[in-house]
Amino acid sequence: PSFESISGLKFSNEWLYISYGKGAQGWGTNYNITLGINEKSEPYDYGAIGLDFGYLRVNYFHGFLEKDSVNNNRFLTGRGLELTNKKNVIIGISEIVVYSGENRSIDFSYFNPISTHLEIELNERTNLLGSGNGNGIWQLYVDLFIASKIRISGNYLIDEFIMDQEQINDQKASGKAYSYKVVYSPKISDNQILSLSFSKINIGTYTFRHQVGSNNFVQSGNPLGSVLGSDCIENKFGITYMASEKFLTNFNFGQLKIGENNIADTPYIPYDVYTIVPFPSGDYQKVFFLSQRFQYLFKTKYNLTFEIKRENRSFIGNNREYSSLIFFGDINISFDGLSN
Repeated sequence: PSFESISGLKFSNEWLYISYGKGAQGWGTNYNITLGINEKSEPYDYGAIGLDFGYLRVNYFHGFLEKDSVNNNRFLTGRGLELTNKKNVIIGISEIVVYSGENRSIDFSYFNPISTHLEIELNERTNLLGSGNGNGIWQLYVDLFIASKIRISGNYLIDEFIMDQEQINDQKASGKAYSYKVVYSPKISDNQILSLSFSKINIGTYTFRHQVGSNNFVQSGNPLGSVLGSDCIENKFGITYMASEKFLTNFNFGQLKIGENNIADTPYIPYDVYTIVPFPSGDYQKVFFLSQRFQYLFKTKYNLTFEIKRENRSFIGNNREYSSLIFFGDINISFDGLSN
C-alpha cells in the first residue's frame, strides 16, 4: 500500500508506520492501475498503522469520509497483508469496507484487524443491525520483476461474486474488476532510462455500487479508486524517457470505453437490479486518446510540468462525435524536501 498525507502527523522507521491526519490511501500495485482506493482520490480524515516483519507486512486504516445530504455518516476502513521475498515478488490481499448510516457513529467492531466484513455483519456485531449497511471489496495484487528489466503488475478485485446456481439461473451479475500493466525498461546508459508499457483496466458495470447508495465507493462525488470510475474498459500503450533524473517525458495513446452506469457520473445512486447487461452498458462512449507530458527539474527545487492531450470521443447509439485538445501546465517549488 501507498499513502499520501496532505496534513497531519506521521512516524515511520524500519518496521513501523503510524499516520493520523487528512489525506488518502492507495492499496494495490502500481497507482496508475489501482482499482479499489487510490492515493490521488479526494482526501478524508483517517488513522493508519503498518508493521513490516521483513517477509510479511500488515496494514490497517480507519477513516471518516463525509456526512451526505441526508445525514448519513460515511466511513472507510481497510485491512491487508503483503508477502514478499524481498527480491522481486510482492503478493498482497486486502479487504476494504465503506459503511454508513443516519447519524451513525464510528463502529468499533471494525477496529479488530483480523475480523472480516462478512463475519461482522452476519454475526450482527455492528452498531447498526442488518446486512445492508456496508459494502466490502476484496482485492488480490501481484508485483513481479524479471531480470531487472520487466515489471508485471496486476490487481484483481471482487465486490459481489455470484456462485449460487439459483442466482446464476436468474441472470444475476457479479461485481468484479481487474487491471494489469507490463513494463519493459531496456538500459540505454547510466543516466538515461527508457520504458515501454502496456496496461489494461476492466471495471464491471455494478462494481463499487451498493443497494444503499451511501455505501458506494466514492468521496465528495468522485471515485475512491480508479479515476475511470466503473463500467469501463481501457487499453493503453506508453513510452517513458528520463535523462539525468532531471528531464522526464511520457507519451501515451489508447482507447477507453465508458458505459452509462459509470459511478463517476452518478456517484451516490444505488444499483437497481444486479443482473447481467451488455458491457459497457447502454449507449456507451468510445474515446481514442493521445497525450504527451514533459517534466523538468532544475536547481533541485523547481519542477515544471507541461502536458498536451487530444481526445476523439464518440457516443455509440447517439451518432454524436467531438474532439478536444487540452493543455496543462504546472510549476512546483520544494523547500527542504517539503513540497507546496
